[in-house]
Amino acid sequence: MVFSVSFFRVSWILLAVLMVFILGTGMDTVDNRVMYDQQVGWMLKHVRFKTGDLIFRRGKSFASQAVLLTDQNSHYSHVGIISLINGRPFVIHSVPYEKGNGNDEMKCEKLESFVSFEKASRAAVYRVQGMSNAGLTKAVKWARKAFDTRVKFDEEYNLISDDRLYCTELIWKCYRAAGIDLVKGQFDDLNIPLKGGFYILPGRLILSPLLVKIHSL
Repeated sequence: MVFSVSFFRVSWILLAVLMVFILGTGMDTVDNRVMYDQQVGWMLKHVRFKTGDLIFRRGKSFASQAVLLTDQNSHYSHVGIISLINGRPFVIHSVPYEKGNGNDEMKCEKLESFVSFEKASRAAVYRVQGMSNAGLTKAVKWARKAFDTRVKFDEEYNLISDDRLYCTELIWKCYRAAGIDLVKGQFDDLNIPLKGGFYILPGRLILSPLLVKIHSL
């Protein structure tokens, strides 16, 4: 009897966790998609993006949920930097391999793809204040070079090396190359078995006094 009670208790806990994940990431209705796509369309038409803007998204993958559970300061799990190419906003970012996401090399994709309904449930655009156009361009050039050399995703989350990069590490380093420390020397000290150390979570960037929100959906 004790075994039965324990078994059903564990089953209910697992079911509850599964429902939280489903409600947070899945079961998207057609109406939700239409509304979201309309918001993305409005953003692309009306928001005046600048080279160097940061675009955050709340992903739908298991990896995204893990980031959201770890990061208590943000609604977002991923970030990239905007590069204007022939006047159109593209996003340079580093993301691990996921089904439908290609390999684990750096990505440069259209903004509408980066925030598509399949990949995101919400997004926000932030701008770095107090930087010249030359400084913004320098930051994007650093990110672009990482993309051109096909830098892979940093599965070790090591902030010291530049040969592999994770998403927030990329943003921090490309702006540091332009003379700006977005986190002001403050990192996230995570007590994770076998993976403890200093990290940069999306919320750490969101908290930067150098960032101001331009638009969100």
